[in-house]
Amino acid sequence: MLAGRYGVESSYFSRMFKQETGKNLMLYIAEKRVAKAREYMEDKNINLTEIAFLTGYDDYTYFSRVFKKITGKSPREYRGDL
Repeated sequence: MLAGRYGVESSYFSRMFKQETGKNLMLYIAEKRVAKAREYMEDKNINLTEIAFLTGYDDYTYFSRVFKKITGKSPREYRGDL
């Protein structure tokens, strides 16, 4: 989608993104989604499955894996520490 927005091939966009930022595009997007999820977790009225959906994940299990990879804690562990 981003590559199309700028009128370039996706592989080129991804390569240029990494060259400019030093980060893989997909990792960057995942980090931004997890950062937003952490904000949502401050509101105890929003359940974790809903937070996964709000941050662009249709599958809670996948969201949980990505969250743990980035933060070192599962979403439940992270929320329990708040």
